[in-house]
Amino acid sequence: MNKTTYEKEMENPEFRHLMERERFMLELSENIAKAMEEQHISVRELSKRAHVSKTVVTGIRSGRRKNITLDKLKDLIDVLNLDLRLVGK
Repeated sequence: MNKTTYEKEMENPEFRHLMERERFMLELSENIAKAMEEQHISVRELSKRAHVSKTVVTGIRSGRRKNITLDKLKDLIDVLNLDLRLVGK
């Protein structure tokens, strides 16, 4: 069977790394947005309680913000009562 273009690209370690990073960021933004919705927390309220700018919160929720410090991420997930776990692949 012939491989798709995507399957061929995924054999390239650099491409695979970029795709996995994008998937991680998308999952992160989706989980934060979901927690905000479930807890009825606005961007303004989350930014205030986590001591980060509204721009940071909006950027993460939309998936546009790619760079965030671990300190800021920890503050956000603490406010949302989320847990970030690192597990082996």
